[in-house]
Amino acid sequence: FYRWKRKYGGLGKAELQRVYSVSLQAMVLGRIDPARYRDRIAECGRFLVESQHANGQWSYGRPLVNVPVTKATEAFHYGNNSCSAFAALGLRACSEAGFKVPRETLERASQWWRESQHREGERGGWCYRRNEPSHRSYASMTACGLGSVVLLDGLMGKDWRADPVASAGVNWLARYFTVMENFGPVEDLMVKEMESDAVNPMTEFYFCLWALE
Repeated sequence: FYRWKRKYGGLGKAELQRVYSVSLQAMVLGRIDPARYRDRIAECGRFLVESQHANGQWSYGRPLVNVPVTKATEAFHYGNNSCSAFAALGLRACSEAGFKVPRETLERASQWWRESQHREGERGGWCYRRNEPSHRSYASMTACGLGSVVLLDGLMGKDWRADPVASAGVNWLARYFTVMENFGPVEDLMVKEMESDAVNPMTEFYFCLWALE
């Protein structure tokens, strides 16, 4: 504990800025001592609630308020499924520590995952942003989508095993399951970040293994 305190002692004092780090902080503090860090975890919970976009997603930080949607600001008005998956994990950790997550926050998040699932022809997978023809399903995002639906169902007192959206996600992962690659096509966004435009099944490979776990 003392080694951890020397290295991460300032964790509870740093400004909350990013959905990824805030969600992870809530999970870490909840695992270490949820009673001791209850107030800080509640701060994380409030940050996540206030950072949710109107469509139910989350992005890297807080969304813009009262700013017109333009090509330059679009990314700040709409989130992505990676950040949204981490937000679901963070909210679960906050809830377990006693923070009351508003029902409307959970319902908006759940509705987004339902609307963005690829149901026709792809058997229930997810991609990074939304259900568009150019964004086909792939393993890491499908695992994140399924996990998020299960977590949100649980937080709302529902049985995910009776949820057809969760069942479709399970079926997609069962059909294409592998631990040798991140199954599915590389999205346009990822291609632009890579040195080559060639399809690379190892893109986000370790993220995929984490999501499956």
